[in-house]
Amino acid sequence: MTGMKSCEKNCHPAHTGATPEPHVLVVDDEEPVRWAMRKALATEGYRLSLAADGAEGLKILRQSRPDLVFLDLRMPGMDGLTFLEEANVRPEDPYMIVMVTGHGDDAGIARSYERGVNFFLRKPMSSVEILCLARRCIEIKRLERRQLDLIRQLKEALAASRTLKELLPICSSCRKIRDDQGYWQVLEAYIRNHTATDFTHGICPECAQRLYPDFYS
Repeated sequence: MTGMKSCEKNCHPAHTGATPEPHVLVVDDEEPVRWAMRKALATEGYRLSLAADGAEGLKILRQSRPDLVFLDLRMPGMDGLTFLEEANVRPEDPYMIVMVTGHGDDAGIARSYERGVNFFLRKPMSSVEILCLARRCIEIKRLERRQLDLIRQLKEALAASRTLKELLPICSSCRKIRDDQGYWQVLEAYIRNHTATDFTHGICPECAQRLYPDFYS
């Protein structure tokens, strides 16, 4: 198995874009399976890491935090279930896990799902199955990250809007607002900086009558 343990250096396609390509980790003790995965996934430009056993795969997982993991269920030494227990997989982790098996029973499948597996892939598998599943998993995680970003932005907007509901020092003469840093700002500028509100100008009826009495008389 020369050169097949962790080929993080050997399996990276050239990439010049600003956004890094998705990183896929394959953990399987069968060399033909690793080569099949490598051949299929490299065509999509994924950054690949291959591990021949669970212990090495767990080390790569902790060091590089991939976007997707293809994990063999039955391996000598650390099998797939032990890998999942050691990894302590959580829904908020940045990767999804696909369990690869040629002889998984219902009990093993159930335990795998309980420990964080997202999908199963049966051996023998085709390149089409590998690619379609990889695309789906990576897209799901991309959408989850986008959703989390939107939630974060919403929370920030709500927090900013709440500052307007608190007591604010305001000058009784010029009507300027004192901010948290102790600087005085024009009221319009303070509101504009802390909310999405902008201003347009008009004149109320009371001021119009006061300023233009001849027109209203």
